[in-house]
Amino acid sequence: EHAHLDLVGLALSILWLGALTFGLISAGENGWGEPRTVAALVAGVVGLAAFLGFEARTARPMLPLGLFRDVRFAVANVASFALGFTSYSSVFFFSMFLQQ
Repeated sequence: EHAHLDLVGLALSILWLGALTFGLISAGENGWGEPRTVAALVAGVVGLAAFLGFEARTARPMLPLGLFRDVRFAVANVASFALGFTSYSSVFFFSMFLQQ
């Protein structure tokens, strides 16, 4: 059997992650009220909703949403996100400290 690549899910994930990242970066540079910032953040949220909706209905999803029904899997992912967030935050702030 040939491997199936979820191209629509891939495109939607690129869309929402890219838009959300651009919106957050733009908010830091231009403020939260800037029209490009708001448009990017809205596009990110709409893209995330489209991604989750598509992944819930497709036969071979890129991210099977049923995995998150397993409490251990969900907790492990939240813990992994929190550890990654704090690790990268400390590297960022340490580099800012060294630049001063």
